[in-house]
Amino acid sequence: MNYRKIIALLFMVSAFQLSAQIPTGYYDNAQGLNGTELRQALHDIIDNHNSQSYSALWTHFQSTDRKSNNKVWDMYSDVPGGTPPYEFAFVMDQCGNYQAEGDCYNREHSWPKSWFNDGYPMYTDLFHLVPSDGYVNGQRSNHPYGETNDPYWISQNGSEVGTSSFSTMSGTVFEPIDAYKGDFARNYMYMVTRYFNEDTNWYTNDLVDGANFTLAGTALMLKWHQEDPVSQKEIDRNNAIYEIQNNRNPFIDHPEYADQIWGNINTPPYFVNYISDTSVAENQTLELDIYYDDNDPQSVNIEWNCLFCSADFVSLTNINEGHVRFTAQPVSGDVGSYSITIIANDGANETPNYLFDLEIEEGNAIADVKNYINIAPNPSNNNFVINTSAANSTSHQRIYVYNVAGQQVEAFKLNQSSTYQFGSDYKQGTYIVKIITPEHTFTQKLVKQ
Repeated sequence: MNYRKIIALLFMVSAFQLSAQIPTGYYDNAQGLNGTELRQALHDIIDNHNSQSYSALWTHFQSTDRKSNNKVWDMYSDVPGGTPPYEFAFVMDQCGNYQAEGDCYNREHSWPKSWFNDGYPMYTDLFHLVPSDGYVNGQRSNHPYGETNDPYWISQNGSEVGTSSFSTMSGTVFEPIDAYKGDFARNYMYMVTRYFNEDTNWYTNDLVDGANFTLAGTALMLKWHQEDPVSQKEIDRNNAIYEIQNNRNPFIDHPEYADQIWGNINTPPYFVNYISDTSVAENQTLELDIYYDDNDPQSVNIEWNCLFCSADFVSLTNINEGHVRFTAQPVSGDVGSYSITIIANDGANETPNYLFDLEIEEGNAIADVKNYINIAPNPSNNNFVINTSAANSTSHQRIYVYNVAGQQVEAFKLNQSSTYQFGSDYKQGTYIVKIITPEHTFTQKLVKQ
């Protein structure tokens, strides 16, 4: 046995492990600071990293994002603790062209490159660049990260694309699986710290404002950071990137920094759970619990509103901080479809809300809207096309379109067997269509991508 080679190998491994740890004194200049002062100090510590070429990222991924089985660690397809639907091999499975999930992996800018105008060194900063399934990355597009209660596309590992349901965020969002939400949150905390005050002409949306979080973005990133703590995967990746870029992600090394910087910001309340579309029969009682979170739950007022309708059989009861109960007790004559918004207002931020449909049934006699009207595609990224059903067409059907704030967007009439295209100029989001026939009144949700 060649003991010299074994000793040399052990020395190399030990040297790598020592070099990959947090250097002594690395965060000394951040000691005792909070808020903006801490963020500025961290920026100065991790600034001026060794910028890499874009082509070099393929090779770097082999040290930053390698699973124990030597496959690519793709957070858009991986299933921690389970069996992923597919896995990629380094080099041979790099994109090119792709047609479906599992075809190849590419270089995903988790902070979309258009948000910083394709600038450098952001373009190749490994702390936000990750290997990802090409097709899923295409579905994610440049949509912000968020949470959706109504996805219109779901990947094979459970990542979702849909209309935002979190706090005051609106439009289309991409929601990764729970096991990796903290990873992406800390990537974003790194970005808004590394490029603090270096964000001229950067993009603004409901999640970020240049290299800053919006109030809702702060709430979401802190939520994900707390619910999905730092993993060994992140620690290993942080160490590997340090060997390449010579800077670190402070929020992996010191998770407490996140709360020390953003924990005192008055963020909007958000709902922890959502009431889904549901139904109850006349003369029966429906009780559903709603949970919400906020910096100061005592200041939050939870309300409900029936859009374009009256529902005096609905009430909300405060149970304790962060918990209210929704109760519906319909009586004879309340049969119909009701679009209910649940509203959380803390008096300081824009009011977040969400929408669900409540059907009051009389036995099984509720008419199906599809027997009268068909609207497709839904969701749509262009027009909606509405058609009357030949089987149950009527002489006149009045159509009203509202946004989730209850504001009328459009109104028109359909004659027998007519069609109508609408919605090409609608913004991304959820809309309510109110359909009135001589016999029935319906409401239906539409999603504009």
